[in-house]
Order: sequence, then C-alpha cells, then structure tokens
Amino acid sequence: MPPAGVVIARASAADCAALAALIHLAFAAYRGELVPDSGAHAETAESLATALEKGAAFRALSGGHLMGCVFTERRADRLYFGRLAVAPEARGRGIGSALLAAVESEARALGLPRLELGVRLVLHDNIRLFQRAGFVITRQESHPGFAVPTYHVMEKLLE
Repeated sequence: MPPAGVVIARASAADCAALAALIHLAFAAYRGELVPDSGAHAETAESLATALEKGAAFRALSGGHLMGCVFTERRADRLYFGRLAVAPEARGRGIGSALLAAVESEARALGLPRLELGVRLVLHDNIRLFQRAGFVITRQESHPGFAVPTYHVMEKLLE
C-alpha cells in the first residue's frame, strides 16, 4: 500500500521526459562513484520509451509531483525490473516499497513466479534493502569489458 498521499500508476510514453529527469536526479549521487558509470545517466525520453515497448513502468505521484519510478521487462519465467528511482527529497517515505509492490503485482498478473534485478557489488545499502524485501543473491555478473564481477543478480520468489 502506498504511503498517504502517494499514488502509484502506470507510466506512458508521454511521461518519459519527466521520468528521465527523475532518474538523472535520483542516480546523481552515483556519478563517478561506479565503475563502469551507471547507464542511468544516459537515459533519455527516447530510451525510456523504447524500454516501455519491452515492458511496463510505474510512477509515484504525490501532490501531482513525480516522486519515483520503476521499469519492468518480462524475461522468460521472471519479471526483471530496473531504474527504480526515488527523488532524493522523498526517500525514506515508503515510495520505493510501494513501487516494488507494483512490480510484484505486475509479475503476479503476468503469471510469473519471480522477480529479478541487478545491483552493483559496491552498493551495500541497496543490497541490504533488497535482502530485507525478500531478495537473495543468485549470481554475480560482469559488465561488458570487465573480467571481474561488477554486479549481483538478485531474485525473489513470489508466493
């Protein structure tokens, strides 16, 4: 259930410019901190509209203001999600959890038994956040051009 005053709704292509701006803002703290740099910084309205063609996106609104978003993509027997972003001033209010609940509902509606995401190895707080939400690390992967792992793949089995 979303926090009081927050509405979670499906996003459309018309939302993509605002979603790109939100993602840039939400991921700004990671600029120059991750190797390789986060692809979130390169997102555009066009790239997000293309992502929408492969899946769905949800947005969190509070008082008419965009506070968060997440993108999903069906992959075989699971629903992958990424670009989970919450505006810095809205963090700690349950918006990320509400967006994650929307992702879980989407997976169930699609008849998919699990969720999956990638989390950088160095983002320990994010890893713990997803572990508290029921995710487990299933494997490590490397970004193209890297010989060592750069991120965890985490999944959650849905009941």
